[in-house]
Amino acid sequence: MVDFLNRLVLSVDAASASLVGAFLFFAPHLAGDFFFSRTCDGVHLHLIRCVGGQILASALVLHRFRNRAIETQTTCFVLRITACILGLLLLFHARSATPDLIQPTVLKTLIYSAIAGIVIYVVAIFRAGWTVGDTLHRENRVGNVLYQLDSIASICIGVAWLAVPQWLLHRQVRVEMDASHEFCGRVMGALFCASHIVSSHALHWKAAADRSLAIDARAVMDPDL
Repeated sequence: MVDFLNRLVLSVDAASASLVGAFLFFAPHLAGDFFFSRTCDGVHLHLIRCVGGQILASALVLHRFRNRAIETQTTCFVLRITACILGLLLLFHARSATPDLIQPTVLKTLIYSAIAGIVIYVVAIFRAGWTVGDTLHRENRVGNVLYQLDSIASICIGVAWLAVPQWLLHRQVRVEMDASHEFCGRVMGALFCASHIVSSHALHWKAAADRSLAIDARAVMDPDL
């Protein structure tokens, strides 16, 4: 029963993420204009497209992992919980620091959606028993090092975008940066930070096929590196 519910949750999430990611990736001008209630510039469009690509990649990961072992499904749960928590922090910060940045109705919908996602995946991970795998393939030294390096890189890149998005962008563009550009960059950073879970957990997965899937997952989840 738990496995069926896990597959159902991951399948629904993958379908939803595919729709949202495709909208952001293929129509960033529509998404940005609606989200910020303003005409967005090229920097907005690039950042929104990057966020859409990451969400599309996460949908592929959830789709491919939905029928795998319980420890890989748990990784998907932790991935989503982390992304939702970081997203909530960004939304609460935007609501208090820049109240006019995002449409109030959109902001409230996003906050409630993130809270709902946290609740759903916390319940799912408790039902799954917090299984993360108990096998460390010590003989695969090169692979273990690469997984850990990838995890470290995801955290460092993500934190950089969360902390100083304007500094990362100011030498690349001629457009004057404002809070909306910073918000888009920080969302991208939050998704980078959350994605490190895949490499961290893959170290302890039993099946070689799952570990191979993790490599594919990381390749598609870091399209902007």
